[in-house]
Amino acid sequence: MLSPNLWSCIDVYDLADALVLAAASDLPGHEVFYIASPDDVGGRSFAEILKEHYGDEIELRKPLPREDASGTSTAKAQRMLGYSPKRSWRDYLDETGRLKPEASGVVAF
Repeated sequence: MLSPNLWSCIDVYDLADALVLAAASDLPGHEVFYIASPDDVGGRSFAEILKEHYGDEIELRKPLPREDASGTSTAKAQRMLGYSPKRSWRDYLDETGRLKPEASGVVAF
C-alpha cells in the first residue's frame, strides 16, 4: 500500500544531472525547481491512487504526461534547464520491489 504523499522519487544520478545543469546555467538570480522521476514509485495509475487517497479533495489536472505519472511536475526544470530524467526505480527493482540481479553492482545500501 502506498502512503498518501504524491508518490514522487528521484534517482540520485538524475538529481546529480539536474544539479550540474543548474550550476552551469546562465540564469540570473535564483530559481526553485522540482526534480523528480517522471513515474510514480508504485507503478500504478496516478489518477487511481490520487482518488483512492484523496477522493475529490484534490483536482487532477489533465492530461497527465503518462498513466503512472509522478505527483511532481518537472516542467519548469525541463523548460529552463533542459532537465530530462533518464532513470527509473524500474531500472533497479522488479515489480515486487526486489533488487534486480543486474542492478546489484550499482546500488549500495
